[in-house]
Amino acid sequence: MMRYHVLLFVALLSLAMAGIAVADNGITVIKPAASAGQYGTGAGQIDTPVSVRVDAGDNVYILQHVHTSGPKFKSVITIYDKNLTLVRSFDVLKKSMVDVGWDRASNGYYYDNLASAFDIDGDGNLFILCGWDVVVYSKDGKYQYQFPVSAFMGWIDNTGNETQFYYPRGLAISSDDYVVITSGSTRDRHEVIFIYPEGKIYKKLDVQVSDMADIVSDGNGSFYIVEAGRSVIHSYDSALKTKRDIRLDFNGTYNGSPASLAFMPDGNMTASANGIFVYALNGSIQAHFMDNNLSENDRSWNRLVAANSTGWLIMVSGMEDKAKTPKPVNVYRFYDGAVVGEPEQADVCSTFLAMFGAAAALYFSVRRF
Repeated sequence: MMRYHVLLFVALLSLAMAGIAVADNGITVIKPAASAGQYGTGAGQIDTPVSVRVDAGDNVYILQHVHTSGPKFKSVITIYDKNLTLVRSFDVLKKSMVDVGWDRASNGYYYDNLASAFDIDGDGNLFILCGWDVVVYSKDGKYQYQFPVSAFMGWIDNTGNETQFYYPRGLAISSDDYVVITSGSTRDRHEVIFIYPEGKIYKKLDVQVSDMADIVSDGNGSFYIVEAGRSVIHSYDSALKTKRDIRLDFNGTYNGSPASLAFMPDGNMTASANGIFVYALNGSIQAHFMDNNLSENDRSWNRLVAANSTGWLIMVSGMEDKAKTPKPVNVYRFYDGAVVGEPEQADVCSTFLAMFGAAAALYFSVRRF
């Protein structure tokens, strides 16, 4: 019996010293290699993130909805440099030919609250999809111009009630600098619209994707369209003629659609749903992990995710997670099929003592019986 007690104690002690925890739903939990930001509605703080992108210099741009009073909110861009130091935060303003009567700013501008996606071109300009319009900002947060999207939309022909979403949803800058937007005219007929950067239409292409949502470019000319409500990524060539479906395997942990999609320098892609997933381009799982938020079972665990040129996985969470995740911006690395987070040495002593105490308590409790 004594031997059994010793073996039990050693086993518990081994678990206490493990560097990576496992949540109760079996997903590996990894501490971030770096963290940044604060939750809140003030300048530079993170409220409700909508989209995240990384530019050519590895600066991180976060489009978010910041609540002002009651249910009202405005669209804001928050920028961090490659070291995750806050650079600036600015409101997304649109111009109007007439006084819209609400959310006025000044000099004919008003605050936007419809922003759903954005991307960054090679010169650092931001193209932000705001309802029926694309608003263009310079990399230093200065308004440049805007152009309407509604004239190019299929649903403008009295078909708005037949589609699953009213506004265009996704935006990407192509490798040849077209502004590419997803839209829909019916539940089964959707369009991808190519627009010149100055706002003139180039072409519209029908795609057979039901309930089309976000669109991402891999930088090599290919496009990847996220189908809302299903765990499917539709891959197209630059002309949107060759289509390949990638059915993402979420290990039974999530019944829905990826919340965010990005591409890594090694060609792998990363998606967020219940945790963060890293996939090869054939859809096979390379890694699946959760941050230090031990999320509850059967709870949607959506995070925005991006990747920079050095292989960092940049994950952004909103205010609803502030009680469980210390910082809204967290960084991980992916090496040789494994995700690498923060070394445990910094807190291994306190963790060891706490777990040692728990193990000892359990040991003596078992010994009593």
